[in-house]
Amino acid sequence: MKGLFKQDLLSLKKATLASLFIVCLFSPKIYANNHDSFGMLEIKKPDGSSSYCDAVVVGKRHILTSANCFHDAKTKKSLVEFIPGFKGTRSVNPKRYLVSKAWTPKDFSDAKARGDGMGMINSNFVLLEAHNHDSEEWVGESVTPFVFRDRDDLQELSHSLESSIVTVSFQDRSKQRKMEIKKCKANFSDAIDGSVYNTTCNFWDYSVGSPVLEQVGPYFAITGLLTGENHSRGSDVLTTFGKYTEAMKDIVKDRGQNQFEVEEINWAPTYAVVVKNNCHKARNLKVYVGYQDVFSDTMKLEETEYLQPGESITLNGRSRGNHFFFRAESSGPTWGGHDEYFQVNGQGKGFKKVDYAVKRKVFKRYNDEKITLNCDDLS
Repeated sequence: MKGLFKQDLLSLKKATLASLFIVCLFSPKIYANNHDSFGMLEIKKPDGSSSYCDAVVVGKRHILTSANCFHDAKTKKSLVEFIPGFKGTRSVNPKRYLVSKAWTPKDFSDAKARGDGMGMINSNFVLLEAHNHDSEEWVGESVTPFVFRDRDDLQELSHSLESSIVTVSFQDRSKQRKMEIKKCKANFSDAIDGSVYNTTCNFWDYSVGSPVLEQVGPYFAITGLLTGENHSRGSDVLTTFGKYTEAMKDIVKDRGQNQFEVEEINWAPTYAVVVKNNCHKARNLKVYVGYQDVFSDTMKLEETEYLQPGESITLNGRSRGNHFFFRAESSGPTWGGHDEYFQVNGQGKGFKKVDYAVKRKVFKRYNDEKITLNCDDLS
């Protein structure tokens, strides 16, 4: 491992970080067998567009990224998801983790309120809680976490004014968002409140919130993030964790702290509608479900294949509200309502509103709704 840091680290992309050891809060040695500890934060806006930040898993429930990138996206009105080992398009990234809570340094919020750019850079971190909606699994339960460490806590780094650093980003210049591993040098001798402005790094235009890794003996540890751009020197700015290190560890270990403020993030409830055709007269039955789509913020309509008497089907989706609208049509009976109207085959049809309750408050997932269509329940 000692010779690894001297190699061209771009070659690590082919090995997907298979040869990197990492320092972990919960175990002295954890082997990273893939690059899924790194990923992208996708912030899906109401207009359907997305913005992205680099991010990294640092605990059972937590990921780490740039506070500036995260808060500039108006997250209260957006869907925020973490995608480990991002591969370029939504269709090939089935594993996604929903962000439901954020911890931001109070210093960052205060600096932003008074327009203090330097103050924002010196505290430009945010910890986010993320879980898989379908399996109800925390991100760190399936992805090996890295750990953030303060340089002053690491003897081999604290005496080094200049250090080789490695950054991992998915925001490449080609916009294909493939993982890039880059190496550069940073001079920590002129650090101001933990922020380093004298570097040979120059990829800020596409790397936002990228983790900064430094070698500690045979290990790599995350000691900071890329947080800004030094226009006068034509290089990136990186910020080490410094005085925030202990508070960040306390958050990851579910202990109290007073340096970060906490906020709930807008989340998208998952619903499942289980429909059974229990009417012998309802042949070739088709089920329709209307809902407010969380990605486009527009009303959408889903329909099923034909159900015959005795058959069941499950529909899944994500809606901004705790309700959906339901209708079923067959060659005989029809079930509907007058709460909402959707265009079905060019005609406005009436739907019934169905509300659903929270199943688990921790993951904010809703109960599966079971609808049995009996012959005597006609609209």
